[in-house]
Amino acid sequence: MRRLVRFSLPEVIFGDGARFGVIQALKALAVEHPLLVTDAGLIAAGWAEELSQHLQHHGFPVTVWSAVTPNPKDHEVNAGARHYLLEDCDGLVALGGGSVIDAAKGIGLLAAHGGDLRDFVGIGRTREPLPPLVAVPTTAGSGADISQYCVITDTSARRKMVMADKNLIPDMSLIDPQTLSTLTPAQAARSGFDVITHAIEAYLSIGANELTDSLAMEALELAAVHLERFAHNPADQEAGRGMAHACLKAAMAFSNAGLGLAHALAHQIGGATDLPHGSVIFRLLPPLLGRYERVSPERTERAARAMAPADAGGSTVEDAVRWLEALRASLDPLETAAVQPLDQPILHAWAEQAQHDVCYLTSPWKPDTEDLVVFLQECFGSDANQ
Repeated sequence: MRRLVRFSLPEVIFGDGARFGVIQALKALAVEHPLLVTDAGLIAAGWAEELSQHLQHHGFPVTVWSAVTPNPKDHEVNAGARHYLLEDCDGLVALGGGSVIDAAKGIGLLAAHGGDLRDFVGIGRTREPLPPLVAVPTTAGSGADISQYCVITDTSARRKMVMADKNLIPDMSLIDPQTLSTLTPAQAARSGFDVITHAIEAYLSIGANELTDSLAMEALELAAVHLERFAHNPADQEAGRGMAHACLKAAMAFSNAGLGLAHALAHQIGGATDLPHGSVIFRLLPPLLGRYERVSPERTERAARAMAPADAGGSTVEDAVRWLEALRASLDPLETAAVQPLDQPILHAWAEQAQHDVCYLTSPWKPDTEDLVVFLQECFGSDANQ
């Protein structure tokens, strides 16, 4: 007997100019005064001003909140929630990448519930719906505009808090590939690394099903075709559209299937170092594929065949690892070198914390602390005592 499958998804509008659908979205959600959550980069690129003026032209008073940094911090979200309440807003528009969208989710969470973000860490901890949220993603990577996940850095503990809840899924996602044109090559590469990891871990997740499988495989195929071209030239409209499509499919897959150990570890490392998530995740993924292959050989091999381009000369997991490492070396300057050398207490702390992360629950490989320490030493070339 086949198990029943539940699939959750916001309303999605995809295509050039989709961002202008924000007016219809807010009217449908009965929002009268939105808080526009964005960041300094989107303001400098002109996207925030364009959207703000568009909203005002159609009669919406707009309050802008842009005090969001990469790997959004708890104090930023707390301040954003206070601003939301002070300005008497009744909905949210998130214009940005995963950091901005997660910050908007956190603001909505606190606005609806009060309390502390730590109260909501884990799965299904909300008590009631959040204020209406419309997401306008400007990177082809995080999938936060589709997913039930919210990741915020706990600055006192120096690790990331991961919340998973159906109430954290935005009401609508307006996916406009035109907004990708102002990304830097490094930003495009790192966001693409996240797409690949989302797709692989969703496919290998113990929560995967026939619906998520097809989406994850299609995402891998699209990323294999478009990522390198897009990272070298984010203004390439065809490549950007391909990566936006890959990101959407990967997000639909992982939001419903779950993720794995690459994300469980990356949340600890990113929280402690504030390094770009895409760089950290892609440092972990190639060596992790070998571990995944040991516990799920057939599915890992199918994922390898989907992601390795036909002209790369092979289709085994080893071929895919070589392709991923070559891709990383050519597209990313590897800021992850900044975490070296790593000492044993740090490695143990990350390994222990990762085992309590939401993403660890659906990982096909569930190592103990000592095995995770060995794995981290391999990934980061630690000179710690062994």
